[in-house]
Amino acid sequence: MMLHLARARGSWATLLARGRSASSAVRFSPEMHHLLRREKVPLQEAFGVLQSRTSPYDIKGCDAFFFSCLQEAPLPPAFVDQVAAFFGQVLEHDAFGPREGAFSSMVALLTQSHRTDLALELLKKKHAKNPDVQPHYRSYAPLLEHYIHANELEKAWSFWAYVKSIGTTQPPEKVGPTMVLFASKALGVDQCIFHNVLGELNALRYQLISDDVALWMATTSDRPGYVTTQLDHAAMLPTCGHCDATLTKLPVTLAELEALLQAVETMCVESQYIPSDPKATPPPPMTRETKLKALRAFEKWLATRHAMVPPGKLHYIVDAPNVAYLNQNFEGGAFRFDYIDQLAKSVQAEGHVASATMPAYYFEEVSYLSVKTANRNSYKKSGTRYFRTRTAEDKAFLDAWATDDFAFPARREVASDDLYWMYATFYLLSLDAKAGVHGHRVRVVTNDEIKDHILALDEKHNIRRDLVERWKDATCVGVSLNFEKKVAQVTLHHPLPFSRVVQDHGETYHFPTTNGATWLCVSPTTRAVHP
Repeated sequence: MMLHLARARGSWATLLARGRSASSAVRFSPEMHHLLRREKVPLQEAFGVLQSRTSPYDIKGCDAFFFSCLQEAPLPPAFVDQVAAFFGQVLEHDAFGPREGAFSSMVALLTQSHRTDLALELLKKKHAKNPDVQPHYRSYAPLLEHYIHANELEKAWSFWAYVKSIGTTQPPEKVGPTMVLFASKALGVDQCIFHNVLGELNALRYQLISDDVALWMATTSDRPGYVTTQLDHAAMLPTCGHCDATLTKLPVTLAELEALLQAVETMCVESQYIPSDPKATPPPPMTRETKLKALRAFEKWLATRHAMVPPGKLHYIVDAPNVAYLNQNFEGGAFRFDYIDQLAKSVQAEGHVASATMPAYYFEEVSYLSVKTANRNSYKKSGTRYFRTRTAEDKAFLDAWATDDFAFPARREVASDDLYWMYATFYLLSLDAKAGVHGHRVRVVTNDEIKDHILALDEKHNIRRDLVERWKDATCVGVSLNFEKKVAQVTLHHPLPFSRVVQDHGETYHFPTTNGATWLCVSPTTRAVHP
């Protein structure tokens, strides 16, 4: 068999660092995929070729071969034993062993051949060989699903606990359907495991896809003692229209709030000021001490405003630029002070407190205009800039706000304006939590998805995306414009009073669906339900 060496695309060190075996730099001819797919070589003959490739092993060929074995299953038991023995040989002698695709195929083949003991043994050897490499769920899924389908629920739960304990990846779109299947098998059979599985679905923040819904409806139609009712989203407010249970909101703890606050403070301190006006000369960078002093002044202003919140009312932090630029992406668009003022007055009329964070240059007589339109984008290369001169109406708004101390001038030299309102919400929520104040009294009015900041929090500050999403789900209020008789009306879109996650209420259970419009309510048939 001829062996052609291919030129490596990088150094051997790079290949090793990426967890690739030495055979990644080797091209075998003919390729295993070609033998099996193009030449239609029988599996036994292809296996002989694969067995001859041992210095190094044909790792890519293993992917194609073991996948083909799975596709042609069931195979003769003796041949499965030979294939499994060779797989174990590759696992033992190759630097990294078979890749995830080959492992998934081999484990599935063994489970179909009733060799679950060997499948489990190989998986444990895989992790023991490279304990510092994060395992992929793909390799473990076939064995877990086998246990579930076979109704070996205790084995399935024990194996899942092992899979989690070694830090295996948990992609919700892959793990979620398996956990739904697991829950459907455990319902009414092993309630302890059933409740545990619901906890896993909750932690995954998984919402049921159409196949999950069909599975669940079929399961409970054949399972005595339980009924599944599909309800519209509106039927869940204020309580479930079928069982009268109150759905709950995922909490954010004080420790989590303090972690968020510390992370955003660090982002403020480390941020570099880039003027919005591309031709402006940036001032000298601020020192860490100066920035921290500015943040302490911001905290003092926030605390003073927060002390004004009456019992049972809320404190709305307004992302002023996000509101002021609503629907302004057209030629002649402007920073609309009146939108901010209208929003503030509408929440104040209900007894709430509103406080705005606004870049400091909007308090000046002439400010750089940050309206983005197709017409203006063509001037970017030429450096054309747009400015807005403050009108008498603008000044009237600013004067009134100054009297009420409503708006805080966010200095870009300290941090970007979005970091200001993020900092404000974390600081005030932490303040309430430390004071033992019950309820979530802080909201932020913005349509900003802060995707860049979420990425930075995750990658640079070890703040999980789930935590940020829980905070957003409880705190962020959307805003839009409606027009009545050509007069703009600012409308707020409040967060839901509950989280769209699987919820366990002891005797009844609720599953959200991905369409965002329906829920499944699973309840005992003997339970009294809402008329």
